[in-house]
Amino acid sequence: MDKTTIKELFMTFGIVNNVRITKNQKLRYLTIIKQYFENIGFEKIDILKYKVIKKRSHFSVIGDIEKADYIVSTYYDTPVFNLLRQTYEPFNDDRRKSQNSMNYILSMILITTIMLLATFFIILPIYQDGVFGLKDILASLMSISLLALIIKFSRVGGFPTFGNLIRNTSSVVAILKFASLLSPKEQKRVAFAFVDYGCEDYLGYYALSKELVQKRNQKIIFLDCVGAGNLSQSNTKSEILTSYFEHSLFVYGDFKNEKKQDYEEGIEASIKILINETLKKSKV
Repeated sequence: MDKTTIKELFMTFGIVNNVRITKNQKLRYLTIIKQYFENIGFEKIDILKYKVIKKRSHFSVIGDIEKADYIVSTYYDTPVFNLLRQTYEPFNDDRRKSQNSMNYILSMILITTIMLLATFFIILPIYQDGVFGLKDILASLMSISLLALIIKFSRVGGFPTFGNLIRNTSSVVAILKFASLLSPKEQKRVAFAFVDYGCEDYLGYYALSKELVQKRNQKIIFLDCVGAGNLSQSNTKSEILTSYFEHSLFVYGDFKNEKKQDYEEGIEASIKILINETLKKSKV
């Protein structure tokens, strides 16, 4: 049994690797997850990609997802900054869509406004002095940098959020800790999946559903914000995900407690649920 503590897992998967939005950040995070599962005895670990139109999903599956009786899954990517400071509700499809759309529009307006202000009050006055020098070169670099930022933030949907310990590092940590409790025999019964775009349009979960070619009576257990505590369970919380996966269980925390500092209680409670659902006996 791996003796890594929950606090140590938070340090590696939530503090050091705090933001997971860009392709390189995602692949680095999935590689660290892969190394963790290798250390606790899992052999079949795949990092996969799935392309839909212009988006490319990067996700990881651990164990034999075709033969396992249960798949425990969560998203590992991190959200953009919520400019309206709206409360996030796990697995609420309609609210997620409206919040993401509004936040994207406001983020683009803010970024464009900043660029225009910088152009009119900083960059243009430098070019208009009639003398080409170091200031002009710096102004050109600033223009290019601002344009690059607009392109980058438009692709990820806004400004990246820092922190992210509850949404959704806590769910990642809960799964890692639960996996470390499994015996070699139990590892064959339970598979794991870490997907991206969980903060946006569920593209990662869609990619996972396509990876499950053979339709079986597997139960898919989804975790979200479990570190917030006050856990709830539902079989029908997300209409989108239940359309992808026939047998679903949603386990999620009350994100109104996003400023809560003690995440371990919620994580331990979620581990007990996972044990009860997959192993039908108590280890915690």
